[in-house]
Amino acid sequence: MTQSLGTHLRWQKGVASLPRLKSVGGPRATSISNVAAIQREHAETIASMKQQLAEKYTEHQCNLKEH
Repeated sequence: MTQSLGTHLRWQKGVASLPRLKSVGGPRATSISNVAAIQREHAETIASMKQQLAEKYTEHQCNLKEH
């Protein structure tokens, strides 16, 4: 009986040591109403990055022609 009780106590300790879900952290679920705003923000970021890449490419091509 002592051994089964000891196993049971270890099992309970293991369960008690699990973190609560809300204390884990991380991103929260996004509501449906915010999805369009996030998609728009991502599209703007991608467009900006494409523009920067095009500018760097043009600058690189000019440097190659100079040498």
